[in-house]
Amino acid sequence: MDIKYEVEFNPGYKGRLFDVKPITITCIVQPEVDPKSDAGKYIQDLVIADWKKQLDALKKEKEKLYLDAINATEKAIYANFSKEITQKDPKTNQYKYNTTASVNAWLDAKAKDPNFVMSLNNAMATMKDLMEKKAQEIYDKCAEAVDKKFKTTISRAKKKAAAKVAAHVGVVLVSGALTVLAAGAGFALTVVTFGAGAVAFVAVLPLAATTITAAATSIKSIYDIVSKDMPNMKKERENLIKAIVEFRAAIQYDHDKQVKKETKKLGKYEKLKLKLNDISGKRKTVLKHVGLLNAFLNRMRQKMEEAAVQVDLAYKKIHEIKEGAELYDKKGEKDIAQCESTILKCNEKIREGVRYLNSVEESLRPFATDLADLDREKTDEQMNQLEESMVKAVNFLENDTTQDVVVHVAQAAQATASATLFISKIISNLSV
Repeated sequence: MDIKYEVEFNPGYKGRLFDVKPITITCIVQPEVDPKSDAGKYIQDLVIADWKKQLDALKKEKEKLYLDAINATEKAIYANFSKEITQKDPKTNQYKYNTTASVNAWLDAKAKDPNFVMSLNNAMATMKDLMEKKAQEIYDKCAEAVDKKFKTTISRAKKKAAAKVAAHVGVVLVSGALTVLAAGAGFALTVVTFGAGAVAFVAVLPLAATTITAAATSIKSIYDIVSKDMPNMKKERENLIKAIVEFRAAIQYDHDKQVKKETKKLGKYEKLKLKLNDISGKRKTVLKHVGLLNAFLNRMRQKMEEAAVQVDLAYKKIHEIKEGAELYDKKGEKDIAQCESTILKCNEKIREGVRYLNSVEESLRPFATDLADLDREKTDEQMNQLEESMVKAVNFLENDTTQDVVVHVAQAAQATASATLFISKIISNLSV
C-alpha cells in the first residue's frame, strides 16, 4: 500500500527582486500490509495524522527562516549594488560599470555567487532531505505502534520513506531586476546620446529623489508638529507672562506691607491679603510655565535638527547629480543649479529656526535661574536683579516672534518639494 502526503513550501516573499515560487514536496512510504486490514487502515490514519501535524510544523518553521534568508540576501545585493556600481577606475576616473553588458555581468555574477542567490537554492535543496528524514522518523514510530497493537511485523521490513519535489526552478532574479535594483538604490538607469549617435548605458547617475523626498517628508512632519504645537505654545507664553506679572505684584505687595509692618500694625484685611498672596505658590506657577514652554522649544529644536541632517544628505546628492551632468555636455546644468539653490535655502531656514529657538531659551534662562534660587535669603541687590530679569523676560515674551518658525519650516518644506521637481526634470532632460 502507498501512504502519501503533500506539503506546499512557500516562504511568502513580498519583495520585488526575486521570483520565488512555492514548491510541492510529496512524502511517500509503502509499508508491507494489506490496506483493507485493520492494521493497514490504522497505520495509514496514524502516519497521515502525524505527518500532517509534524511536517506542517517543520515546514512553517523553515519557511520563516528561509524568508529571513531571502530578505537578507536581497538587502545584501542592494548594498553591494550601491557600493560597487558607483566605483570609478582610478586611472581613467570613469565608472567601471558604464554599459548595459557590464552591469548585467555584475548581476549575473551575484546570481552565481555562493554568498548570494546560489546559497538560497542550496538551502532549498536541503528542505527535501529534512522532510524525508522527518517523514522516516515519524513512520518508524507509527510502524512500531501498529506492531504493538496488532501483533504485526511491519516495522521489521525497514521501509524507507521518500520525499519527492515537483519540478522547481529555484529562486531566480526577476526579469528587469536591474531596473528594480537601480530604483531601490536611488539610481537613474538612463540611456544618454553622445555626439553622432553614440549610445552608452549609464547606471551610475545618482537620482537622489529618494534622499530629497526623505528630507521633504521629514520637514513636512516637523511642520505638522510645529503648526500643531504653536497655538499651545502661544497660550503657554501668555500664561507665563501673566504668572510673572502676578508674581512681581505679589513680591511688591509683600515688600510694601513688610515696610508698613515695621512702622505700623497691619489691619485684618491687609493681613488676609498678605496671606493670600502666597509668593511661594506663585513662584511655583511661574516655574511650571517656564518648564512647559521649554518643553515645546526643545521638541521643535530636536525635530528641526533631525531635518537639517536630512537636508545635508540631500545636498550631497545634488553634488553627485551635478558631477554626473557634467559628463553629458552639462545638460540640465541650469536646473541642477536651481535645485542646489533651493536645498541651500532650505538648510538656511532650518538653521535659522534652530538659532531662534535657542535665543528664546537663552533669554529665559537668567530669569529662571534667579527664580529657582529664591529659597535662600536675598539681598536687596539680588532682589533688584530678579526684578530686572523678570522685566526683560516679559518684554521678550511680549515681542516673541516664535511664529516665524512656522514660516521657516513651511518655506523649507516648499524648497525640498521644489527640489524634487527639479530632479525629475533633470532626469527627463538627460534621458533619450
